[in-house]
Amino acid sequence: MPKRSKALFIFSLILSIGLAGCFGNPLDLFDGGGSGISIKTISPTPANPTIAVGATQTFVANATLSDGSTATEPESSTAWTTSDTSVATIDASGVATAVSVGTATISAKVKSVSGSTVLTVVAAGQNVMAVRGTFRVLRVNFPAADRSYVFAGNALDDTVSVFRVLTSGEETTAGKFSSAPSRGPLWLAVNSSGRFLYVANLKSRDVSGYSIDVLTGRLSAVPGSPFAIEGAGDGPWAVSVDASGEFADVAELNSAGGIRYRIDPATGTLSLDESSR
Repeated sequence: MPKRSKALFIFSLILSIGLAGCFGNPLDLFDGGGSGISIKTISPTPANPTIAVGATQTFVANATLSDGSTATEPESSTAWTTSDTSVATIDASGVATAVSVGTATISAKVKSVSGSTVLTVVAAGQNVMAVRGTFRVLRVNFPAADRSYVFAGNALDDTVSVFRVLTSGEETTAGKFSSAPSRGPLWLAVNSSGRFLYVANLKSRDVSGYSIDVLTGRLSAVPGSPFAIEGAGDGPWAVSVDASGEFADVAELNSAGGIRYRIDPATGTLSLDESSR
């Protein structure tokens, strides 16, 4: 093999190994398996969104694998269903269409593993925040402020990036914020009011909370952040906010259960919901 080709091969191999260490084997992104690796849980994102009648919501299926990594499953391997077609329908691509006011449970099934979230539909004309994206990249539209942002967790350099989406569709950097003292920010969730962003930090095994300045996209830590996770597992893997915006639910590695935290509506601070113990 020529020296240049050999060097490129080695570089590509090292890059693949590095990515696998953070996000799982690249092959697992497509089939959720390989080398004995299996899917443990499926989590549709965005979690518990609210849309108006006539609007659409795109969902993505995220798989937590048995080796502790996470992958976004492709449309071709995901089966989508809705609990109430009179409230919302959903197609094979994971795009839900709001039909009438109410709630519908949206379920994703990959292989034999299923997961669900709740879609809330409100009357047309209401100024509703819109969220789309995967577990580590969320695009959030704030219609009242005429702003759209993309939030991304960067586990490799312990930062959260924010980009403003212009009317042209172009993205411009709004800021890059350190997650310190937490490490490994990856799984993101925005509460239904659009005021707070929550991030599960995989390396430091805690959850960070940020206030969102909707005019600038700037993030600032909420009081008490980061929040230690009290549970029987090996630290937080996923975080979601319920449809009411009152609770944050944290899923843990190697634990069948989850932990619920109350969200202070004024500050965004998390406190353990005693009923979830």
